[in-house]
Amino acid sequence: MARSQKLMSVLGAELWRSALDFAFPPECIGCYVDLPEETGPSLGQRLLWCSECREKICNQPENCCPSCGAERNPAKFPGGRCSLCRGMKLHFEFSVCVGNYTGVMQDLIVRLKGTFDEVLALQFGRLLGQRIAMNPLPHECDMIVTTPTHWWNRFRRPSFLVGVIAEGVAGQVGLPIEGNALHCLKRTKKQGLLSTPQRFENVAKAFGVSNPKVVAGKSVLLIDDVVTSGATANQIAKVLKRAGARRVVVGALARGVKHAVS
Repeated sequence: MARSQKLMSVLGAELWRSALDFAFPPECIGCYVDLPEETGPSLGQRLLWCSECREKICNQPENCCPSCGAERNPAKFPGGRCSLCRGMKLHFEFSVCVGNYTGVMQDLIVRLKGTFDEVLALQFGRLLGQRIAMNPLPHECDMIVTTPTHWWNRFRRPSFLVGVIAEGVAGQVGLPIEGNALHCLKRTKKQGLLSTPQRFENVAKAFGVSNPKVVAGKSVLLIDDVVTSGATANQIAKVLKRAGARRVVVGALARGVKHAVS
C-alpha cells in the first residue's frame, strides 16, 4: 500500500508537470533549459534531459571492469576482473551505472539528496533503466529490489528516493519491483566517512531477506544510488544468494571514481 501511494504521488507530480506543459515548454530536469518538442513517448514517460546534460552525466568510460565498474587500463586488463575486485569475493555478477560520481553527476545527486526531488529521482531512474537495457545480463533478471534503509532513517526522511529511482528503472526494463524483499537490521554509519575496510565492516550483518521464497531461484536486479567500494551492494547480494537467489546484478546512478592501476 505504501509503495502504491508513493508511486501515485510521483506520477501525480509528473501529471501536474504535464499539465503545465500546455502553457510552458518542457525543461531539462538537470539544467532547466527548454527542451524541443518530440513525438513518441508521452510526456509522462519521456526522459527530461537535454543532450548536454546527458553527455556530462553519462560519463563512464567504456574500459570499466565488468564486475565492479572501476576504470581500468585495457592493456593490463584485456578481460576479467580488475585489480580492485579480483581479490574480493563478489556476490553480484555484474554492475551497471549511468556515470561516474564526479562533475555534473555529483552535483545533481547532491541536489537530489538535499531536496528529495522525486521527479529528478524518477528521471534518473529512467536514464539508468535505458543504460541497463543496453546490457545483456540484466535482461535475464526476474525482479527489481532496492537497497533498504533503517526504519529510523525512513522516519527522519520525507522520501525513499531509491524506491522512486527503481520505479523509473522498472518503466524502462519492464520488471516487477519487490519493494519489501529486503530489510535493514541495524543502523549503520555513513559509508562516505569510512575507509574501504571500515565500509565492509559497517554493513556486515546489516541486511536481511524478508521472504526467502520471493527470491529463491530468481535473478535479481538490485538498485542503489551510488556505488563506491561496493560493500553495501556486495553484502546485500550475499544475503540474497544465501536466501536462494540464483543471480544478482547491481544497477546504480553513479560509481565512485576508482582506478585499477596494477
